Order: sequence, then C-alpha cells, then structure tokens
Amino acid sequence: MDMVHDASGMGHLTINTSAVFPDSEQLKAAGFLEGWLTAERIHQHFQNMVAFYETSNNENGPAQFQFLATQEVWLRHQMNSSDTQQSPFWAYIRLLMAQFDGLVQPLHRTTSLAAASLPQRGPAARLASSAAGAEQPGAAGEEQPEAGEEEPLPLLSRVPHLTSAQLYFLCSLGDLGDITAALNRRQAMASQAASRQQGRQQAGGQQHGQQGQQ
Repeated sequence: MDMVHDASGMGHLTINTSAVFPDSEQLKAAGFLEGWLTAERIHQHFQNMVAFYETSNNENGPAQFQFLATQEVWLRHQMNSSDTQQSPFWAYIRLLMAQFDGLVQPLHRTTSLAAASLPQRGPAARLASSAAGAEQPGAAGEEQPEAGEEEPLPLLSRVPHLTSAQLYFLCSLGDLGDITAALNRRQAMASQAASRQQGRQQAGGQQHGQQGQQ
C-alpha cells in the first residue's frame, strides 16, 4: 500500500516468497520486487537524503561516502572468503546482500531523467550526479524502443536510475550518525596534531633566532 492511501503517511509492502527456492533466491527476488514496486518512493527518499547531507554535512560528505565505499568492498570480500563460509553471522550477511543486490537490479536499469532535479554542487551532488545518468532519454548512443515496442520495466520509466553505491548509501542511513561522529573525532585529532606540530616548529624557529642574535 502506497503512503498516499494510508492515514499514517507511511507506505507498506508485504512480499511472500516460496520455501521451494533457496533462501538467497527468495531474498534476491524480494529485493527486486521492492525496487520495482517502490522505485519512485526510493528515489524521492534519495533526493531528500542527499539534500540533507548537502546542507548539514558539507565538509564530511566526501569522507562519509568514501567510508561506505570502502566498507562495501571489505564486506563483500569478507562474506565471500573461505574463512567465513561456516559462520552463521556471515551466512546472514550474505542473505542481506542478496536482497540488496536484488534491490539494485530494477533501479539501475531505469530510464534517466534530467539532472536538474538533483543537487547541482557539493559532495552530495557528486554522489547524486550519476542518478541522472550521463545521457538523457533520446540522447545519442542510447537505445530507444522501436515503434510499437514496449520499454523494459515500463513501471519504472519515469524514475531515474540509482547506482549500487547510491542505494548502499540509503541502506546505511542508520549508521551515518555514528560514522559522521567518528570522522569528526578523527578530523579534530588530526587538526590538533597539526596545530601542535606547527607550534613546535614555531618555537624551534624562535629559539634558533634568539641563539643567532646572541
């Protein structure tokens, strides 16, 4: 049920899968359907979140996004490592990522819209830039359906595509507060260390000058 039809203002989506299939296939299929059926709401949420981080965390934005990119690479390496194949924890992570990969598929294949609807500058704009796509519908090099031919995934034709990195950002929103705080502490410690080093250099220079005068 879409949020416009519910008094709470919240959308509801229930997907039932079949135990005939492996758990990973069930979760990937559920993720695919979620992405297909709620693509417009997902993209609206993405726009809201990049706008928030554009205005509220302008300095830390690039570090946050780089952290998430590094984290995903590490996560996928760990879950596919032979050392984690017998771990219940990593088995659960593999299932979660199967659902995430299913979510990415329909949203990554949609038709692009104009970039004007997305942030135009700053770190959040750089994260959001690929959501509009490098080419617009009808641009040179983009395949167009022939007359009478239906576009793939027509339900999504009005929604810009989102990359895997952008969806990973959305799925990590619950952790961004902690990530931001940690990055702020690291940045503050680096600034303090640089200030101390600069102070020592200045003090050394002053002592050297005094000795020269003597």
